[in-house]
Amino acid sequence: MAKTPSLHCLLWLLLLVGVAGCGKVAAGTVATDGIVEVRYITGRIGKITFVSGNSKHLSDKDVLQIQIWIENLSDSTKLQYKGWGGDSLTTGHKAILKDDLGNVYKAVTFGILHRPLGQKSKESLYPGSAIQDILVFELPVERAQVMHLTLPRGNYLAAVDGPQDLELAIPTATFNGGGL
Repeated sequence: MAKTPSLHCLLWLLLLVGVAGCGKVAAGTVATDGIVEVRYITGRIGKITFVSGNSKHLSDKDVLQIQIWIENLSDSTKLQYKGWGGDSLTTGHKAILKDDLGNVYKAVTFGILHRPLGQKSKESLYPGSAIQDILVFELPVERAQVMHLTLPRGNYLAAVDGPQDLELAIPTATFNGGGL
């Protein structure tokens, strides 16, 4: 006989996968608005490699690096993605990172001519295709357990109807190789 999942298990599953909410598209490690799907891939605390022209450099300080997957769910519409992590001169609105304790973390940039290895500024996102992007932030405080990553939908849509943002809820236990 099949075992019925407990309410606790169902609530945990909803937190991890994400469900539709009011004002923002739901928080979990996956968020979608029906146009794109964004998935949290990994988080890493440490120094980051950034590129400047043809040379690579290592950051002086440790940072939080978040890698995400962005997929165009359309079968006919090409999107113009403006990166959530770069400087505001070449990209759209920046991602916002907050923790479960109320702290807000600044995006870390390395100047207009320097970009973290793997970070996107502008990309054409064809129907059914996906890209990975890197977002870099200040280090989280030690007691934080969940990071809330807010991603403005205007970075891939010209006109936004409905919720303005996608949101991911990322357990800090997943950083540096920890599992969900």
